[in-house]
Amino acid sequence: MSIKGKYSVNAGVQLLRILSASGKHIFSTSEARSAAESLPISEMYFRRLLKELVDAGWIIRIKRGLYSCTGSLQGTLEVHPFATAARLVEPSAICCWSALNFHGLTDVIPRKIHVMVTRAVTTPSMREKNIEKKGKHTWRIEGIEYTFITVKQKLFFGIEDQWVDNQFKVPITDMERSVLECFLSVRNFGGIGESIGILSESIGFIDTSRLVEYAIRTARDSVIKRVGWALSRLQSDENILQPLRKAISPSIQLLDPTQPRSGPVDKEWRIQVNTAGTL
Repeated sequence: MSIKGKYSVNAGVQLLRILSASGKHIFSTSEARSAAESLPISEMYFRRLLKELVDAGWIIRIKRGLYSCTGSLQGTLEVHPFATAARLVEPSAICCWSALNFHGLTDVIPRKIHVMVTRAVTTPSMREKNIEKKGKHTWRIEGIEYTFITVKQKLFFGIEDQWVDNQFKVPITDMERSVLECFLSVRNFGGIGESIGILSESIGFIDTSRLVEYAIRTARDSVIKRVGWALSRLQSDENILQPLRKAISPSIQLLDPTQPRSGPVDKEWRIQVNTAGTL
């Protein structure tokens, strides 16, 4: 597919190459307008040009006022989906299954890209009328689904900028914060069994002291007890466990919030083991 007219082709090529040369493989309308100032493009034609670039398949419209190169034009790059996620909502960070897979802590290949945000996100599907939507709303771009995990600002930590390829550096939860999310958002992982399995497989790679620090930082009694209970079953050193022991309250918490309240109570960790087959 090509842009209509020789003038359109030349203008589109020049504009995208200027943007790409400045590292703007994802760009806003205002950034494109600034890049176009050095070209013979009128304001009236500029508005039409962006649409023509989309129609030609050289860029895609991510959301209102934000575009991404497709790499189909020589001299431009296809944008990594993680980089797209990072620009959809700011601030944000790749998290959950997507982060665990990135760090090599799970063999599960996520069908969706999970993104941690600090505010509710309105996806295009939420604006559609007369459509019954079950489960989480996602943002679909070029066949890829992005799902958003909303956390309070105080839980938006443990994030590092990571290179996802040769061109794009993206905020991603670090290994310890990624594992912590398994105990913080148990329902997103299908129950505590999956969470404990991930911890068990990653125990030799992560910094358990940092995991403990992160658990305490959440100030959530249930998370502190789940992490402490699991680490104690994995024979963690007492020096690692001690800060968690000091932080727990006398109340009883459920090991698995997705299951009914039943089963024995572990008096040491003040947690009700309401699921079978865990460690």
